[in-house]
Order: sequence, then structure tokens, then C-alpha cells
Amino acid sequence: MSDSNPFDYPDESGTENEGDGTPSETSSMAELRKFAKRMEREAKHNMKELEELRQFQQSVMSEKREAAITKAFTEVGLADAHAKLFKALNPDIEVETISVDTVSKFADEYQLPLAGSDEVPAAPEVKPEGYRPVTVGSAAPLAMLTSDDVEKLMKAGDFASVNKAYAEGRVEKETVPWRI
Repeated sequence: MSDSNPFDYPDESGTENEGDGTPSETSSMAELRKFAKRMEREAKHNMKELEELRQFQQSVMSEKREAAITKAFTEVGLADAHAKLFKALNPDIEVETISVDTVSKFADEYQLPLAGSDEVPAAPEVKPEGYRPVTVGSAAPLAMLTSDDVEKLMKAGDFASVNKAYAEGRVEKETVPWRI
């Protein structure tokens, strides 16, 4: 409380508002605008710092997750390729839940062989279907058509055979395609 103004009472904390940076009730509108702009700048700065901290936290968590997965897969004896598969199937797994038991269940679920074992998964049994004749050699090659053969087919009206022969490349190409 000052001697010049008898109505200037201290706030609830026992101190007056004038020294702490917040505008007092008797401040002008210009001071209030300055205070609002300063608070806005501080809020933007704090949001930028918060975003940087979130990105840093994500990178640290992904490094921890990577280390925990590598350690667990090494302890179980699985290959690095299996660890990559585990990461791809469980991108958001918590670090606390990654353990040897989790990796063992994963290996059992996907029937993954251990890296040190020489065990090869058995191929499915194939039953013979019955008699199949054995063929020797290959099928007889399709005959090549000369321009005379093409002309005969065209006169007979068998345009489908001519088109098919051209599509299959069975028409002999002559140096002079037209006769005069």
C-alpha cells in the first residue's frame, strides 16, 4: 500500500503486483497488449521446445527398443533377419515387454529355426499321383509358312490362321515381299 493511493492494497499473497511482470489493474490497454504478445511469443517458443523434446524422446525410445530386441534375439539364438521381421510386425512394442519369453513365443509362433542349429524344416510330404508317361525330346516344331502358303490361306479365306502365324513368328520373310 502506498501513501499516494489509499486504495492500492496488496494482493492475497501479501505483495503488490507491480514488480512481478504481470500488468496491474490500473495498466493501460497498450501495456496489456504488450503483455499478451509477450505471452504469445513465450507460448510459441515453449511449443517449439516441446516438439523438439518429443522428437528426441521418440529417437531415444526407438534406440532403446532396437537394443532390447537385438539383445533378446541374441540370447534366444535367432538370426538378425528374424529380429527385422519382429520389428516390422511389432513397430509400437514397449521396451518393457521385450524379453526372452516374448521372443521365444514369437519364434514358436512363426516356427523360426535357431541360428546355431543345423535343423532344416522338413518339406511337406508329396504323394505320387499315379502313372505319368515319360516323354523324350520335345514337340515337333511348327512349320514355317512361305509367302505362297500365306497367299493360299488368304484365298481360302482363313484369315485367323494367317494372323496367328504372323503373331507366332512362323512366316518366312522374303527380301522382296511383292511379286510383279
